[in-house]
Amino acid sequence: MNFRILAKFLGALLILTSVAMLACGVFAVLDPVAGESEAIFSLFLSAGIVFLSGVLLMVCGIGKIDRVPRREGIAVVGLGWILCGLVGSLPYMLGEPRMEFPDAFFESVSGFTTTGSTVMGTDPSTGNDIESWPRGILPVSYTHLRAHETYLLISYSVF
Repeated sequence: MNFRILAKFLGALLILTSVAMLACGVFAVLDPVAGESEAIFSLFLSAGIVFLSGVLLMVCGIGKIDRVPRREGIAVVGLGWILCGLVGSLPYMLGEPRMEFPDAFFESVSGFTTTGSTVMGTDPSTGNDIESWPRGILPVSYTHLRAHETYLLISYSVF
């Protein structure tokens, strides 16, 4: 297994993920409802952490790659889904919902796969309810943005 190939492609994936986080953060800043939300700060902080991690992986994977063997390609796809789920959980843990890791990871993977499932309830006593928390949609919008980008990419490559 060529770990330089894995590092290079996973680093690029992390950099693209950080760009999606930044885009959602910029739109949240422009949103009059979100205003000065802690969720906006968590998106920018997460984007910075993910970007630096991606750059570090890209530096580890420096070198010319002529072709990607099948084994490395499968590893990049599998590890990419896991890695995106992990880094996608950062805004949920750092921001206003203050979720524990299992709940944040579930929300992130649910957003990336667009299943629509959520652990955020509708009971205001839990503190994780979307209905009384208008900024709760910010991290969710980021993961759904990434999922729709993936679907567009797949549909363009097929057709």
